[in-house]
Amino acid sequence: KYIRITDIDDESHCYKNDELVSPDGELDNKYLVCENDILLARTGASVGKSYLYNKEDGKLYYAGFLIKAHVKSENSKFIFFQTLTERYDKWVKITSMRSGQPGINANEYSDFTMNVPSLPEQQKIADFLSTIDTIIEKQRATVSAWEERKKGVMQKLFSQEVRFKADDGSDFPDWEEKKINDIATCFAGATPSTKIPEYWEDGTIQWMSSGEVNNGQIFETEKRISKLGFDKCSTKMVKPNTVVIALAGQGKTRGMVAITRISLCTNQSLCAIETNTDICDDYLYQYLQLQYNNLRLISSGDGTRGGLNLKLIGNYSVSIPSLSEQQKIADCLSALDTVIEKQKETLEKWQELKKGLLQQMFV
Repeated sequence: KYIRITDIDDESHCYKNDELVSPDGELDNKYLVCENDILLARTGASVGKSYLYNKEDGKLYYAGFLIKAHVKSENSKFIFFQTLTERYDKWVKITSMRSGQPGINANEYSDFTMNVPSLPEQQKIADFLSTIDTIIEKQRATVSAWEERKKGVMQKLFSQEVRFKADDGSDFPDWEEKKINDIATCFAGATPSTKIPEYWEDGTIQWMSSGEVNNGQIFETEKRISKLGFDKCSTKMVKPNTVVIALAGQGKTRGMVAITRISLCTNQSLCAIETNTDICDDYLYQYLQLQYNNLRLISSGDGTRGGLNLKLIGNYSVSIPSLSEQQKIADCLSALDTVIEKQKETLEKWQELKKGLLQQMFV
């Protein structure tokens, strides 16, 4: 096994083996990761990211963009937890400043100072925080389990393996296949010039960027533009309960779907799908979520780059039941979304608690 920066989970700081890499040839054992070793990212956007070796991860060799720090006589978990503090983050930002790509070398890492209590107190602190970590991981697993349950329900509903009945017990009509252009109008947004402060200062119009599709339901946007900024670019107002889909974006963003719950406008990397017939917007939102992989496949360019466009979205086929059945499907999946959101809120509370404890314990 070979561990790279990308194999360290951003949230848990655990080793991810879902994309296992096994290099060819003989590897020098000086690159072997052992007990009480902490790996630290030395360059790029992930500089400062840390990982504490867990023997359950097996035999690991570390990649060239990581630095290994071996904890000699202190409690390694206690030392590792210090790399999750705000104080460490601030130190990383200052120390990693370069004229080009940010970076921290081994000598600089070795100069990071910390307060260290007696070994028994280190152990108590490490054990306590490890208990919080265990709770967080269990809650994260609960969230994942509910998300998988929902995915299974979606597959059964949209493949018509499971069908709802009408309120009187009768069967609903057969589904139809229609292109999105047949049921909706698709349009993209725009971005006012960031060089003109008046387009952004004291803005009151909510403006959505492609990265915000990760939020699913959009109740508020990170940025706002002014009336002048709106008038000076080609973006359009999007009505509440409109499905939006990312045409482009970093990482896994392209092809992701959200639904607006407020009036807003968007940037040029988002397509709004404004329905103009008997379509339940929440049904379309749920349906297109399951189409994520297919939407990425039809993107122009290769499998990792490229992008979607209005023509591709407009020509995409959607399976459409009667409006009553659409509503039943949407209600069912929305109920599952509510459960998932509550589980995520619990996870966030535990994560915030840990963040607060780290701040208080390592002042």
